[in-house]
Amino acid sequence: MIKTQLNLLDTLWKANKAEFVVLTGKLRTGKSHLIRSFLKGRPALYLQGEMLPSGELLRQYRQAFQRFVQGAVPALPRELKERFSSMEDEFGWQALLEGITEIARLKRIVIVLDEFQHMAAASPPLARLIGRTWERAWKGTRIFLVLSSSDVEFMRDHTQGFKATFHGRVTRDIVLDEPGFYDALPQLRLYRDVDRVGVYSILGGVPLYLRSFSEKLDVLDNIRSRILSPGSFLFEEPRRILLEELGQPRNFVGILSALARGAGRVRTIVEQTGLDKGMVSKYLDVLQERGLVERELPLLERAAGSRKGLYRVKSNLLRFYLRFIMPNRDLVELNRLDELINRLIVPGLDSYIDEHVRFIFQEHLGRLGREGKLGWKFNQIGSWWDRGHFLDVLATDGRGKYLLGACSWLNEERGEEMLQRVLDASDALKLRDAVRIVPVLFSRGGFRMEVRRHVRERGLLLFELRDLVRDKI
Repeated sequence: MIKTQLNLLDTLWKANKAEFVVLTGKLRTGKSHLIRSFLKGRPALYLQGEMLPSGELLRQYRQAFQRFVQGAVPALPRELKERFSSMEDEFGWQALLEGITEIARLKRIVIVLDEFQHMAAASPPLARLIGRTWERAWKGTRIFLVLSSSDVEFMRDHTQGFKATFHGRVTRDIVLDEPGFYDALPQLRLYRDVDRVGVYSILGGVPLYLRSFSEKLDVLDNIRSRILSPGSFLFEEPRRILLEELGQPRNFVGILSALARGAGRVRTIVEQTGLDKGMVSKYLDVLQERGLVERELPLLERAAGSRKGLYRVKSNLLRFYLRFIMPNRDLVELNRLDELINRLIVPGLDSYIDEHVRFIFQEHLGRLGREGKLGWKFNQIGSWWDRGHFLDVLATDGRGKYLLGACSWLNEERGEEMLQRVLDASDALKLRDAVRIVPVLFSRGGFRMEVRRHVRERGLLLFELRDLVRDKI
């Protein structure tokens, strides 16, 4: 996703006209990495929002603006440079925007206002001031304005609806989700194949998390030294997320913990937490709004309110923390790490990773489809379940062609029972418009010959670990 969005920004830059880009995404979704990559080699003023008073922010921004004038845009007239360099007492939001306007009329520049919600909180009139400046001046220049925020709700309020401050002004609205497996693969290239999947299942695709692990260590040694260390970044990060997003997280954490253990339905969450059903439903809505939980529906399920929906914790790191660490913090604090790792993490780790492999497999098949490696492209991919049947993969082109698949992280060769599970689910699915159904299987441990003979008979597609972790297809 990061590469795709970077290519988009590069394309917009080359268009050489005014752009008002809004970039939103929760913390750790790669916004900073995307911004830094885009700014390389371009004349840019980068201003970071902080939870500080307006006067302190302006003091910092004045210094950043003066450095920008002196260094990033050397072709400016000397008179402008001298005037901007002497700005002191008269420097305020209006003066800053007017200074940017003068430069933008002479040269194509990038202006990044990162974590904009903090700037707007320090100075409530700022958003409208920027909106007016865009209308009166900036849209007639070649300025490239980027407003970035991790507060998705704040930016939605400012961009959507006729009364929104930036309605009709934004030229591109980019929403970042956490990077997927293949976005993260360049940071995983030095790991063994099996550890690439393991590390991603624990940390997700967040660049900062991946940099906190060491490629010189295997998964368990990284868990021991980088997560199970009180005070370390990865040990404290999940708690920081919960406190920052939820404030008083007690009941929320109970629900999240149930989800991390695999309780995907409201009924099961109620049974495990003892909370009222109405309260659980309300809290799940809040957790979805905050980006901590997502609700997955079986592919082809048309009713958004279907009772078949399953909830899950979005962040891999948070899910790992809630599953293995939070219930066993006493073992961490008492430095009984061998007991925690050998008795609790090791027996449950393959099962935990197995829950994530279907999403990686779906990504891989999506890549193959887009590259034409499957002979046809599909426009929908996901999972499907109903009445005891579960397909890790269901994909369709919308014209009667379907992929139906299953995944296994067991480190052993799989037999015909895996294929039969897909065929049984296919019968239950009742695809009346099907003109072609292709079964597809992934197994970490490979397949027995009894399965391989179906490749020619049924058109079965088989994938093993080495296929899944390749950077190039």
